[in-house]
Amino acid sequence: MVKPYVPLLDFINSYKILVCFRQRFNLLILFSSLFFVSSIYSEDESERHTPSVKAVYKAMPSTVVISELLENSEGFLPSTKKAKILGTGVVIDSDGYILTSEHVVRGYDHLNITFYSQEKYKCQVLYRSEHMDLALIKVDSFKHDVKAIKFAFPNDLLLAEPVIAIGNPYGLTFSPSKGILSGTGRRLNVPGTAPLHEFPPTRTKANHGKRGGPLT
Repeated sequence: MVKPYVPLLDFINSYKILVCFRQRFNLLILFSSLFFVSSIYSEDESERHTPSVKAVYKAMPSTVVISELLENSEGFLPSTKKAKILGTGVVIDSDGYILTSEHVVRGYDHLNITFYSQEKYKCQVLYRSEHMDLALIKVDSFKHDVKAIKFAFPNDLLLAEPVIAIGNPYGLTFSPSKGILSGTGRRLNVPGTAPLHEFPPTRTKANHGKRGGPLT
């Protein structure tokens, strides 16, 4: 039997030790990096939940998408046509009352609403005021408890404070956009409509589909 060359054996053993050391060192670096990243993430997690983020998530369960109610004579939705998104609304009472803008539901008596949880309900327009641009729609009953939106007081608004509008611009549902409150306690006179008192003008985009929703 041929005996191995001793320096070669030493070299191979040294190489094995070096490879083993490198593998353990790389694992140590990997675990250290993961721990470092997770530590940074956990520390920054609280900073990510800004007042704006909290306000959006607080208002989202009370916000609904308002769309056409498409039915044929048998009560089935036609599969070839997609319901048009009209605007946004907010739940003001857990018994099924939803507030929106009158121009959002103009020309409609029965509508469809969709929550952020993707639950859908049929509803009907109970009251509309073109002069005040307000409409009240009603759902017969919810499948579960729905939290009504909480309104702010006019004297609690601060000039230039950030505000967020939640809506459905161009069909992109439940999309928030940020702006500032550019005035407080103003009066808006529009020909053919009733004057709006304590009107809070804002610098937020109001694209088609976003009208009628909450301003948080």
